[in-house]
Amino acid sequence: MSPSAPSPRLLRWPLLALVFGVLAAHAWLLAAPWLPGAEAPATAAVAPRALQTRTVNLPAPVTPAAAALKSPLAAAVPKSRPRPSAAPPSLSPLAPPALPPEEPAATPTVQDPAPHVALPDLPDTPAVEPDVTLASAADQVSAASPPPSEAPPVPFEPPASTLLRYEVKVEFRGIPQTLNGSLDWQHTGDRYRAHMVIDAGFLGSRTQTSEGRIGRNGLHPRRFAEKTRSERAAHFDEDGQRIRYSANSPDAPLLPGHQDRLSVFMQLAGLVHARPGSYPAGHTVNIPTSGVRDSETWAFVVKGTENTRLNGSEVPALHLQRLPRKEFDSRVDVWLAPSLGHLPVRMRIVQANGDVADQRLLAP
Repeated sequence: MSPSAPSPRLLRWPLLALVFGVLAAHAWLLAAPWLPGAEAPATAAVAPRALQTRTVNLPAPVTPAAAALKSPLAAAVPKSRPRPSAAPPSLSPLAPPALPPEEPAATPTVQDPAPHVALPDLPDTPAVEPDVTLASAADQVSAASPPPSEAPPVPFEPPASTLLRYEVKVEFRGIPQTLNGSLDWQHTGDRYRAHMVIDAGFLGSRTQTSEGRIGRNGLHPRRFAEKTRSERAAHFDEDGQRIRYSANSPDAPLLPGHQDRLSVFMQLAGLVHARPGSYPAGHTVNIPTSGVRDSETWAFVVKGTENTRLNGSEVPALHLQRLPRKEFDSRVDVWLAPSLGHLPVRMRIVQANGDVADQRLLAP
């Protein structure tokens, strides 16, 4: 007869006892005071263990004397220093960095002087003397340079000083008249003066006056005046390179070789008299010419040599003509006689309105 198996009720009690035992052991382990951060119970029945004493009590500080007694092995092993806690900037100011210890000044060592190296003698460099030839030539060129208002030098020979008298036939608004005229031409050294008068009797007179200097390329007017009832003038400002008018007209630029309406005839006389063969028929002479209100360029075309009747005799003279270029320009004709130093022996002016003034020399 086989033994009977134990009942399930009997096997339940040992399992329950085992479970309660395990729970009691875990409760004792959780209540142990040796865990870090745990507090001891109020009724301590168990005496503190040695392990708890060794872990709680810190080792005593080591004095320098005791450190000297340590073993060489312990002295050789460096200990890790605790990292200092960073304090707030406002509570713990930074300490100044430690300065390195001053080193004694090095004593300068005197070295032996470098051995003297003898340089080879160089030949003496001759002094450069200024080129007197070039300097003098440059001075001559600068001295010969004309002012900005002067054209390049041209042959010019002014006629001799003289007083010329003319018979002037005028046709004014269709009415012919015969008047008297004169041209007083004087120059001394580098100064000149030309004064022309047309006398109309009881109707009055008209005068033109040009004054200036004689330069390397001819006449250089300083002042030109024209007067009938009142006087108007043009002032040639060589420094300012301008022509200024008393009639409140705009200034005109002063160009090289500029003339006025009286000096232009004497300028032609001096140019032709200096080189008579240089003015063949068809040749054009351009001369900037100013009145008392404005300025323009007069272009004279050489017409050739013609015989001009003066006081009953024929006189050869070089004929030059200025044709009108604008609507109100005048036509101007002039005859220069070689026998009188190319002085103007006849001048004829035709206005745009048809008025004519023709003056001829009385006594050639």
